Amino acid sequence: MRIEELKPKPPSLRDYLSVKPSNFSSGLFLYYTYLKTYINLRYFNKFPKISEEYTKLLKVKFDDMYWYVRKENIIHDIWMILLHNEPEVRNWISFEKGMVFVDVGAYIGSYTIRAGKRGANVIAFEPNPISFKILELNVKENKLMNNVKLFNMAVWSTICKIELFANNDMTSAYEISGNKISADAITLDSLDLKKVNLLKIDVEGAEVEVLKGATNTLDVTDKILIEVRKEFEKEVNELLRNKGFRLAKVDMTYDNIGNFLYERAS
Repeated sequence: MRIEELKPKPPSLRDYLSVKPSNFSSGLFLYYTYLKTYINLRYFNKFPKISEEYTKLLKVKFDDMYWYVRKENIIHDIWMILLHNEPEVRNWISFEKGMVFVDVGAYIGSYTIRAGKRGANVIAFEPNPISFKILELNVKENKLMNNVKLFNMAVWSTICKIELFANNDMTSAYEISGNKISADAITLDSLDLKKVNLLKIDVEGAEVEVLKGATNTLDVTDKILIEVRKEFEKEVNELLRNKGFRLAKVDMTYDNIGNFLYERAS
């Protein structure tokens, strides 16, 4: 069996310029930020700070979709819209009208909005209340409330309440840094789904817990796109192989984190 393994490519300036402002004043801020970031990176090796600040939002357009991003976090949020380190991963999957897409760890909607715009029935989970507010705005702005269901909850191995740590660009139960938040958690099996065409899991180290609570859901799932940390790779692979999946593609985002596509074995 041949597994396709890819190395990620960072977004280019052309990628960033493909994200358009929604109006003139937004354009001034957007292009000024691009220029400032380029100068800081090119001449001072200074990266933009990542912030969880939510008070000031900017609306942009990309791929015929509208997105709200945080002014204080605009470079990072646009990375997420562009699927920053995941452009190849985006080509692994396709969204079709009527399919069922479950997005566990939706953040501000990078996959959820794309799927919804193409007519998929989407069930999206995001436990971080700040990210969830932006996700909800993006869904409403694109008029997707009829086919996208949003849950400000975590997904876990049991129905419970868990503590998470919101650290700038991620929310994790394992990275003990940042602001502590409490979140209600459910299992995928508690949804009693009859069919899932694509299950996406991006939960910053909690991937095994999500899968443990999805025993029945996996039986009715066709494909799984999952971000896996190296220490959990063996356990995730064994669990999914036992459920009849085969590993089809690998994209190592970082040395210790990768995106894995599993398909139902024939």
